[in-house]
Amino acid sequence: MASKEISGNTIASATLGAPTNLAIAPDSTSGNVVSWSSATSQTWAQANGISNGITYSVQRTLPSQSPTTVYTGTGQSYTDPSSAPKATQFVQVSAGNNHVLALAQDGTVWAWGTGDHGQLGTGGTYDSTLPVYVPLRAKATQVEASSGGFSLALLEDGSVWAWGRNTFGQLGDGSTTERYSPVQVVFPAGVTIGALGDLTNALYASYAITPTGTLYSWGHNDRYQLGLGDTVDRVYPTAVPDVTVTAVSAGAEHAAARSTGGDVLTWGDGSKRQLGRNSSVKSKPSAVSFQSQVGANGFKQVSSGAYFVIAQDYDGRIWTWGSMQDDVSPVRILPEVIVSGGFNYIDAGAISACAQRTDSQVLCWGSNDVGLLMDGTTTSSSTPVTATSATSKSLTSLSISGSQALGIVQPSQGSGTNIWAWGNGPRGSGDGSTLGSPSQVRGPGSCPSGMALKGGYCAPPPGTRYSVSYTYAGWKSGVAEATANG
Repeated sequence: MASKEISGNTIASATLGAPTNLAIAPDSTSGNVVSWSSATSQTWAQANGISNGITYSVQRTLPSQSPTTVYTGTGQSYTDPSSAPKATQFVQVSAGNNHVLALAQDGTVWAWGTGDHGQLGTGGTYDSTLPVYVPLRAKATQVEASSGGFSLALLEDGSVWAWGRNTFGQLGDGSTTERYSPVQVVFPAGVTIGALGDLTNALYASYAITPTGTLYSWGHNDRYQLGLGDTVDRVYPTAVPDVTVTAVSAGAEHAAARSTGGDVLTWGDGSKRQLGRNSSVKSKPSAVSFQSQVGANGFKQVSSGAYFVIAQDYDGRIWTWGSMQDDVSPVRILPEVIVSGGFNYIDAGAISACAQRTDSQVLCWGSNDVGLLMDGTTTSSSTPVTATSATSKSLTSLSISGSQALGIVQPSQGSGTNIWAWGNGPRGSGDGSTLGSPSQVRGPGSCPSGMALKGGYCAPPPGTRYSVSYTYAGWKSGVAEATANG
């Protein structure tokens, strides 16, 4: 066989031995944990001073099925995940662009979709077409999936945990290292958090609010989106001075908050006039220029799209400013009332928005290329249209990103969950489907082909075989194999 020069030495591919110490540890709540020793300890690597550059691959073969590659990476372990328990019911869902987080009634957190940055929080970078369990130390009370590929969870003890992409310190753990499992956000000593910011349309900045209204921000800050008066990124949460707020919602590079007095405060990028004033940038929070046109009680809700904002006042009017999408609606330099009548909730996606009237009718407007207006068409609209599909579901809440919309309905008595999905994002259906008519997010009451119900979870059954190999500089190793017995 031909040889290849590595680190000044000539070795043959046959000298790359199979991975050693392959082991499988079954776990009813996190699937099978497959582990192996680093190939850097093998003779060929020691002789050539190899300490990195080795890529491992794991193939899984379910009984009576063909092999599937489930992991490719540099780690020495892989957790083959289980899916959500049967009939899990959810109280909140957060739609990132390519991944989703959902909070169950029992305080557990579940994730599905793309996991290339570890945003599913299950220890690896694999994708999942079904909800997978996110291990946290306590029950959660809120979850937020960012369209920038990271995730936050607020626990009942007031701590915040984060995982996924961390290029600009948006995980708040003092580093810029991607995290594949949850790590604790490091707030100043004694600080507890009462609410997270809405991060659905955020890119790389994070926000949280204390029970007394102090706003903290961290992460990317190139357009003053942290509201701290400068453009320095923060890897730890920093208090935004001189404001107290009840809610905050992040856009791509701006943020909007509701103050304790009912004002809408905005800051960051204003290139599409999303700050509610005729300015291209604002370094610190300040009230929108038209606040005096609103009634004495001010605003009750605010939600940021990628480059626009919507807000509902106490007179039941929804105001909007900025730009949804250039070919759908013009840039609104002057805020205007888009619809009136009184609403249970409002939610802005990246390029669309929806609001539910007090009679449960859902109205949506904006881009509809992938069906985000939920009216059975793909026709965009700059004015509100009735979302017939969403209205028929009697949604209790809604989360919209640039690619998908997910809604919570009343708890289901069947085997499925109480989450429905529209658009072109991960649907939690188990089959990888995206674009199409609305679909119910599946629980393990109907496990995907080849999986078995184990301890209330869909998991790889006994007899599942795992094969592990690795490559280095074009050479491929031998294969180590083991079979799961429990």
